[in-house]
Amino acid sequence: MNDSLEHEARLRGTAVEIAGVARRFGSAAALDGVSLSVRSGEFVALLGPSGSGKTTLLRILGGLDHADAGSVMIGGRDVVGVPARDRGIGFVFQNYALFRHMDVFANVAFGLRVRKRGRPSAAEIAARVRKLLALVQIPELERRYPDQISGGQRQRVALARALAIEPSLLLLDEPFGALDAQVRKELRLWLRGLQEEVGITTILVTHDQDEAMEVADRVAVMRAGRIAQFDTPEVLLDRPADAFVAGFLGESNRLGCEVRGGMAHFAEGVLPPLAVQAPEGPGLAFIRPHELVAQARADGRFSVRAVRPAGPGTRLVVSGAGGSFDAVPAPDAPLPRRGDACALEAVGVRIFPDRD
Repeated sequence: MNDSLEHEARLRGTAVEIAGVARRFGSAAALDGVSLSVRSGEFVALLGPSGSGKTTLLRILGGLDHADAGSVMIGGRDVVGVPARDRGIGFVFQNYALFRHMDVFANVAFGLRVRKRGRPSAAEIAARVRKLLALVQIPELERRYPDQISGGQRQRVALARALAIEPSLLLLDEPFGALDAQVRKELRLWLRGLQEEVGITTILVTHDQDEAMEVADRVAVMRAGRIAQFDTPEVLLDRPADAFVAGFLGESNRLGCEVRGGMAHFAEGVLPPLAVQAPEGPGLAFIRPHELVAQARADGRFSVRAVRPAGPGTRLVVSGAGGSFDAVPAPDAPLPRRGDACALEAVGVRIFPDRD
C-alpha cells in the first residue's frame, strides 16, 4: 500500500440513516420530517436555496445541534444524545476554522494531541500528519502559518485536519464558498478524487448547483425543510419530481400552458400545441434551452436579440409577445443573426400541474 494511504482501511465510509428528523426554531420549521439514506462510501450533496434546512441537517448529523424529533443512525449506531467529539466525524467549514497561532503541522495534529483515549505517540502523530499533508498535496507547507498560505491551501489543511482523526464520515459545510471560481473548480475535482481514493462517506452542503452536480453520486434537493428529490444528477435533470426541482436545477424556459386531450396549448400561442403525457388542466412547462429550437423565418413571431457562443454550439436569446427565451439554432440551417425574425419549436418539455 502507498505510504500516504497506510491508514486507508480505517477511513472507509459508513452508512447514514436519517428518519423523520424535525427541528424548529420558535414557530419556524427548519426541518420538517426529513428522511435520508446514505450508502457507505457515497458522496452526497445537500443542495437548496438559503433557508432550506441543509446546514441545520448537517449540524444535527455532526452533533452541533439536536433534532426535536426523529432518529439519526451513523454506522448502525443511534447518535442522538452522543456528543460531537464522540461521533467519529470529520467536519470542514467554509471559514476553515484554523488556529492562526499554530502552524500547518500543529493544526493537522490538533485533534490527535487532545484525544483523551487512545492518543497516539508523538512519533505516530508526526508520521500521520506528514502522510496526510502528502495526501492533500501540501507537504512543503507544514511550518507555515494560516496567514502565510492561500485560501485553497488553507482548505486543504482543514481537510487534512478533519481526516487526521480517521473519521468514517466527512461533513463539508460550503467548504469552497470563500474561494474564487477557478480555485473552487480545481479543488472540488481534487476533493472528489481524494474521496474516491480513501472511500470515506461524504456529505456536502452547497448552494452551488455546478458543484453539487459535478462531485456528488446523489444530490438531495431541499426546500422549506424538506427533501424535494434525492437522486443522481442525471435523473434530477431528466426527470425532476416537481416544478420546484425543474425550475431550480439547470436552466429552463418556463411557460404557462393548458393540457387538453393530451395536448399542451401554450399561453399566447408562443409554441404550437405539443403532444404530452401530463395531467389535464393548467400546467407549467419547463423547456431547457437545448430543447427550444429557433428557425429563421420571415413570418416568425419572435426576434433574435442576442447570439453568443456556448461551448461547441451557439445560444440564442429570442423575444416576442410571450416574453424572452433561451434557445438554440435549428441544425443544418443558416445561423440566425441579431434582429432576424424566427419561429420556435420545442423538442422536449416537462409539464407539472400549476397549483397556484
